Amino acid sequence: MIAALLLFSAITLALGIAVAVWRARSERRHGLFPGTEPGEGDHIIDNGYISGGPGGGHPTITRVTRDPQRYARAFVPRRKEKDK
Repeated sequence: MIAALLLFSAITLALGIAVAVWRARSERRHGLFPGTEPGEGDHIIDNGYISGGPGGGHPTITRVTRDPQRYARAFVPRRKEKDK
């Protein structure tokens, strides 16, 4: 019983790894990389929701820059604490 469970687990793991490798190679061949090309302008993401009732919901639009330098600066604190 334990041997069968170990064999099943090993086969499942091997299949999972094979599928992951196949998908990664397929994406590279077809140029399907995640993300977007750097450039000018912003991506506009509409991430609002409607609660289902009249007057409910929360409309929100998020702008994400395509410039890698501006994107990185967004994560740096505006004021750094001075060394004490």
